[in-house]
Amino acid sequence: MNPRQKAFREALGELRAHPLITLGFSLFWTWVWLVVQSSFLNAEGFLKAIPIMSKWVIPLAAYGITFLVLGLLYRLKRFMPQSTGYLVSFSIVTTFGVLTCAIFSYYPTSDTTVTVTLLIIGALIMGAGTSCLHMEWGRLLGRLGPRKTIIHGASGTFGAALLIFFVSRLPDEFAWLILALLPLCCVITIILQRRKFSAGEMANEQAQLIIPWRFLCTSFIQGTAFGILQAILPITEGATVTTSISGLGSLIGALALFLVVFLFRLDFNQLMYHVGFVILAASFMLMAAAGSLFTGGWLLNVIGYRFIDVLMWALCVYLVKQRDLPTNWVFAITTGALLIGQVFGALVGFFAHNVFGGQQGDLEILSVFMVFVILAGALFMSSKNNLQKGWGMIRPGSGDESGDDFRVACALVTDGFELTPREFEIFELLAQGHNKAYISERLFLSKETVKTHTRNLYHKMSLHSQKDLIALTSKQLHEEQISKRWQR
Repeated sequence: MNPRQKAFREALGELRAHPLITLGFSLFWTWVWLVVQSSFLNAEGFLKAIPIMSKWVIPLAAYGITFLVLGLLYRLKRFMPQSTGYLVSFSIVTTFGVLTCAIFSYYPTSDTTVTVTLLIIGALIMGAGTSCLHMEWGRLLGRLGPRKTIIHGASGTFGAALLIFFVSRLPDEFAWLILALLPLCCVITIILQRRKFSAGEMANEQAQLIIPWRFLCTSFIQGTAFGILQAILPITEGATVTTSISGLGSLIGALALFLVVFLFRLDFNQLMYHVGFVILAASFMLMAAAGSLFTGGWLLNVIGYRFIDVLMWALCVYLVKQRDLPTNWVFAITTGALLIGQVFGALVGFFAHNVFGGQQGDLEILSVFMVFVILAGALFMSSKNNLQKGWGMIRPGSGDESGDDFRVACALVTDGFELTPREFEIFELLAQGHNKAYISERLFLSKETVKTHTRNLYHKMSLHSQKDLIALTSKQLHEEQISKRWQR
């Protein structure tokens, strides 16, 4: 069986094993798209009451701030609500927020101040409820691992694209009714799926907390890029947010990630910075050219965003399941950074529109600026030792936890010695005990080239033999495994 057939068979098996996760994930991403990634809230009454900017910024800000609050509460008090009563309660409150926005958008009170206040409260409740839903999905997926998260991410995106296409073509009253039911339906799938997991599958919530600065910067840049896109769409002549482009782009991005992960087995660094960030940069280059290329740039931007977004979920899940970091901490600070970046990007776009009048040249300047930011960020953050846990070198498509531990150990041992990518590949194979003849065949290099790289890495690391290299790596691997057992 070739890798392609094996990957698809595994995906089908996982979807049959956990259909509720795909269904619930589809509902959740439909909710997120309608609330914070589209113009759905721009009902006529809402626009008249709050004419300052696109209305998704209000729930989006609440979404991000609530995440940061949850992270702070966990850090200070280890506060982590997750009972069934809590799930049902926040879904009901979130539905109340939806109904508040729906009713007062179309039937405002005679007092404009009261109407505006109620609409803002409803939107803030929707955003806060979104963060609670997001956290629960993170906790649930943390029991499955990154490979299965990517499978459900791709299938959930497909389901969400179909749902969004359907909802967007309904009369407004029915669309708002479906939006009001989504939080409760999503929570029901979470509760039903949680019952299928045993208590032993719960992720560790007592591990030492660390701040993943590179991950936070990555999330912030991703959010900024998407926020700027959302802001400049309305100010570009002839460009409006449409279901077809957003849904198609999201679907292509998720499927592209699935194929790249399972067929090419790239690591997180390569997937994030060599693929995802490059797609984002290319999209802004097309938008800088504008004209007939704008729609293609817009589609490519959505593809890159979804590619990175599903990958971020998988990375968070990896840190929860394999590296024993708490769910509330990982998802709160990383997703909070993403959402704050999205708000920041939106504000930058709105500022450019208000100050410069939304001219075509302003779009080009913003796009060129984002190309520089994205590529500079990729260059700075593309390190084999992202986080002290070494997630950069992990291949989410491998499905081999022991192999993950080994790569982390190799990454930590070589940290600071400035090995080239090729030298690191050879280091790994030497640490596994392979001889130079095997490495030559495996990497399609001449024996002399392998000898040269080996000599160079020995010199950089002050090693004298392969035996010393293996001993050093084995010691680090042993320490990693002891650390993981101790944290559990």
